[in-house]
Amino acid sequence: MITSTFNPELPLRYVRYGRMSDEEQNPRSPDQQFDEIDRTKKRNGRDNWVHLQDFRDDAISGRYKRKRPGFRALMDGIRTGLVKPDAIVVDTLERLGRVDEMQQIRDELRKKYGVLVLTADTGFTDPTTVVGRIYGVMEAVRASSAAAQKAHDVLRGKIDVVMMKRWPGGPPPCGYRLAVRTELVTRRNGKTIEKLYHILEPDPATVDIPRHIYQLAFEKGWGRTRIAKALNRDDGFVHQHGRVNESLVGSIMTNSVYKGLFRFNFLATDIEDDCRIIRKKNPDEVIYIEDFCEPIIDSSVIDKVSADVRRRSQSIMKLRESKKSTDGKQVQPLNQGLTLVYPLTGLVRCAECGAAMRPSKSGAKSKTAASYYYYRCPCANDGRCTNRLYLRGPWLWQVVVARLRETLFPLDENNKQKHPAWLCELIAEVRSDLVQRLENNQDRKPLLERELKDIDAKVAGWTNSLSKPDLSTLVRVQIEQQLGEALERKQIIEVELETLSAGDEQIDESLDPQAAVDRLLRLDEVFVKGNPSDINVELSLHIESIQVSSEGIVAMRTNRLGIFEGVPQILAADQDYPALQEAVECNQNGFQIRPRVLSRRHITAVIETSHLTKSDGLIEGHVNLPDKWVDESIFQMPRLISWAEQHAEKVFRRRQAAKLSYAKLGAEFGVTPPTARAAVQHYLASHPDTKDEINLPRGGKRPPKFDLSKFGYEARNLWEAGSMTFGTRFASHFYGMIGLARSA
Repeated sequence: MITSTFNPELPLRYVRYGRMSDEEQNPRSPDQQFDEIDRTKKRNGRDNWVHLQDFRDDAISGRYKRKRPGFRALMDGIRTGLVKPDAIVVDTLERLGRVDEMQQIRDELRKKYGVLVLTADTGFTDPTTVVGRIYGVMEAVRASSAAAQKAHDVLRGKIDVVMMKRWPGGPPPCGYRLAVRTELVTRRNGKTIEKLYHILEPDPATVDIPRHIYQLAFEKGWGRTRIAKALNRDDGFVHQHGRVNESLVGSIMTNSVYKGLFRFNFLATDIEDDCRIIRKKNPDEVIYIEDFCEPIIDSSVIDKVSADVRRRSQSIMKLRESKKSTDGKQVQPLNQGLTLVYPLTGLVRCAECGAAMRPSKSGAKSKTAASYYYYRCPCANDGRCTNRLYLRGPWLWQVVVARLRETLFPLDENNKQKHPAWLCELIAEVRSDLVQRLENNQDRKPLLERELKDIDAKVAGWTNSLSKPDLSTLVRVQIEQQLGEALERKQIIEVELETLSAGDEQIDESLDPQAAVDRLLRLDEVFVKGNPSDINVELSLHIESIQVSSEGIVAMRTNRLGIFEGVPQILAADQDYPALQEAVECNQNGFQIRPRVLSRRHITAVIETSHLTKSDGLIEGHVNLPDKWVDESIFQMPRLISWAEQHAEKVFRRRQAAKLSYAKLGAEFGVTPPTARAAVQHYLASHPDTKDEINLPRGGKRPPKFDLSKFGYEARNLWEAGSMTFGTRFASHFYGMIGLARSA
């Protein structure tokens, strides 16, 4: 067994790390931690240790590793070789981060980089010994128990504060502000002190935001997306309050505090794999406080809007439940994971606002209809961004792969039979290595043949034993298990023997240069068959970003140093780490976005993990290189000519000749009636002097269309409330037009 050696008497090279969690704490806390480390080092007689560098995070919680620039700089420095210490010294293990994650970090540092984590409170105990490992486990249990106890005490105190109708902490909801109140508290010794607390009161600067939202939701019956669009189109509202996103609108529409009812202890949060997990608690644990604050919205309005939101959410939840796989598993994991469906997810960004463009799949109604996917800016959905372009995903994928192939694997597409020099040289080196390995493995062939013969004899004996009807159940189960393992091993040996026997032929077949060229020419098809998460990780090493403008101009920035591990971090070592901090930034359009390295889609059952990263395709960190190490390629998305445009004249001539309706016309051409109508309308638009005689109205002008948006929602509310009888002329006309029943 190979063991690591730790001799504290040697002049070990070390770095110090300090952290404090909150701005309200002592700002000298990291300095105090460094002083305690120095005192412990001097007390233990470790003056011969060599101090290299200090890393610190001030006023940053240890919950997330990616949000701590000091910790990330320390880890990046060790991983890239910029910092080569023998040990990382901290005051206590909690200063380095969450204790439940420390074992994984310590194992990575010790096994891959030869770096130990030493703590001053243990007197720099050797973590490689049995005592050190036992102490590490005990420290983890102690810290976890202490954290759970603190969480319980904090929750108990907050519940008591809420019961007294005081604000428990955190930012106030939109439309309210915190007002400071005081109370006199008399202690047991008779001394009276003044205690401060906060309550909610309406904020005159933002109180109009929830009022506008509830007014539109009550009068129009709109959801959060339509309300956000309407508010962002209102110049007066935008000038006074700025642009709002649909998430803020949704949170306001589901918050009962605006009628004075405060809901507390509704959600539970935790951190798993550096991701925040939010789960709803049991209804028995939720606390409701009446008259918690001054209401700013009438309760009848909130109840009506809440009922509409609940009805829409229930329909969505039913649809999601129908798509879930029923595997019968009762205990679900805390973090179900995320998966990438399209390889460029997160790398395609909007040039107008900087947000990551999300892939959106077209909804094909039939199995035979073609389905496409597009990239669109999520901020344009609620009117915050002006980039409403739908970028075609297949075209972008072909362009990106072609550009990468041209950069990394240049080929002569005019002469596909000609093999490039770099490919021949690469194949020669790979062939030499494979032949050498094959020769080294030939010595194993007699051993494998002997093992295969022994397995055949055992399988024959186990088969005879299983044929006995009086064989005990325990023995039968054990024999079946051994037989299964033997058959699996036999299959592996047979494949290996076949490989050794036909080694030269297999090498020639796998190293065929023409096959390699053919696969490179259809690299976009080859990539699609792989794991999207793995492909996205690999592409992100070579692609810095893909910026897409509203005019369809695509700017692809490729990284020249993607194949060199650690080089980008080394070149960018003197720069800041803006992408690691995930700070909320404000762009030129005046609204806030939270930048992300990669955007991923939630899944429900099957978790598609990546072999290149520890989880599911999330890249920990992104380094912005100087422009001299980045190449930029500009593409213009071609204009898509629809079927209706291509066959406009043909469809129009056929309609005029046979006097066919759009339904019959679509059936004849194999398209839908709207497509046939679009073809006719396109021909008429391009030929203004031509008239569609079949489409002319008969007997004068057509009556105006029935506009439901003017009074439809109000009429339905009156009908449901019973204020309108079914026999009235308006109700019969209304329900006759939209086909609603009273039970709807």
